[in-house]
Amino acid sequence: MSHFSLERSLDGSLFIPVGNTSARNRGIREIYSKDDPFAFNGIVYYRLKILTMMAASVIRE
Repeated sequence: MSHFSLERSLDGSLFIPVGNTSARNRGIREIYSKDDPFAFNGIVYYRLKILTMMAASVIRE
């Protein structure tokens, strides 16, 4: 893996990037966190995009 991209949506359809975090790739279970400086009240949807070193991506909602 190359890095993770956290994305936010207010409607669950249109997602915008919140920020990126580099993958540590140490071969052990890792814990990552990312603050959203523009969090909203109410329901907010987030998804995690996992980007590989070969530019492929996997989205986890």
